[in-house]
Amino acid sequence: MYPLSLQPNGSYVFHTNQGLLYKCFFSNRNAALRQQAPLLGIYDFDIYEFEFDFIDVRHNERAAGIYPAISLDNEISATIAFLVNEFLDSQERALIFVCDSSDGRGKERQRLFRRWHVSHLQHHYFDPVSIEIADENGHLYTTIYGGAFSRADMLDRDVFLRQLKSKAQEIILSKY
Repeated sequence: MYPLSLQPNGSYVFHTNQGLLYKCFFSNRNAALRQQAPLLGIYDFDIYEFEFDFIDVRHNERAAGIYPAISLDNEISATIAFLVNEFLDSQERALIFVCDSSDGRGKERQRLFRRWHVSHLQHHYFDPVSIEIADENGHLYTTIYGGAFSRADMLDRDVFLRQLKSKAQEIILSKY
């Protein structure tokens, strides 16, 4: 696991051995969800969105025309899984996420979250959610992949999941 640094804005950052800087943060979505797509039971627990991204900080190498490959780094998954575990363990709350699909790899990212669940987050529930978005003619335009993590002892988890799945498209479209 990489050392984490808590930032003044509440986000976490860590540097990898490959020269990448990761930024991870949790955003409370309760207020937005109440306005956009109220969920039954939302007042019993907090719902957060989890986001992370990396910044390639290897400027000197790129300036010299060298573009080093990014290889599989298990410490990244261990670090992100640690954050998710700590976050869910501290209070009764759920964590939702949407996988970036801009490069056509959203489904792969959803599978990555599933692997993280199996290897690092087994004592929490993982529920994948896929949303098919149609164009104005009703034809399939794209599929958005995401999901939710929740504590195993979460009350009304079944209600939360049912409501999340029924409102997922509205939630996603209102954000993006």
